[in-house]
Amino acid sequence: MPTIDSRGEVRRGVVERVVDGGYGLVRGDRGVDFVVGAIPGETVSYRMNRASRGASFGDVLSVDDSSADRVE
Repeated sequence: MPTIDSRGEVRRGVVERVVDGGYGLVRGDRGVDFVVGAIPGETVSYRMNRASRGASFGDVLSVDDSSADRVE
């Protein structure tokens, strides 16, 4: 289960879908992360900033592989 100790950690993953609140859902070996600034299908690098109720939250640092649905 994620802990607040993950703050500042940089992770990389694929956004599965967007959930309530507009967060992109990323599943990894450490559990579920919710990120701001990504859309489904994108591979992103993100920095963790908080944890709550067994999930971690982070902000996208870079979109490493963008979705065909992204509009610049």
